[in-house]
Amino acid sequence: MADLDEALDWIDVRRQREAADQFDVTRAIVVRDTGVVAGKVSLARAHRLDTGLFMGEYEVGWWLHPDSAGHGYATEAARALIDDVFERGLAEVWCGMYVDNDASAHVAERLGLPFLGVQQDPWYEGDSRLYRVTRDEWLVR
Repeated sequence: MADLDEALDWIDVRRQREAADQFDVTRAIVVRDTGVVAGKVSLARAHRLDTGLFMGEYEVGWWLHPDSAGHGYATEAARALIDDVFERGLAEVWCGMYVDNDASAHVAERLGLPFLGVQQDPWYEGDSRLYRVTRDEWLVR
């Protein structure tokens, strides 16, 4: 983002999205010991590529500043977010990533998300590594 105003506008839009949909959430990943904002974790509505429609699917994702990668922050934040949305009643969570995004694949695997394989992504163009977990699968882990 170019400046603080642009960042504040982005935060306002995210707050409006969450007000309209309790499962469309974004949270900052903040390092407890230092207060450094390491990145963000989110759960967002996934809109079908072919129709542009939201079919009830939500996708979890994480983004870290390069200086914060490799410390487990994304795994911890994603686990907390998935715990929260499943406790509040969401039925399933998807996770998709570029095929060559090994770092995110490692996070998904540490989370225990069931791997569906590399396949045509229903929300973005091309192939993706896709994962999906239901509330029942998550809660019995």
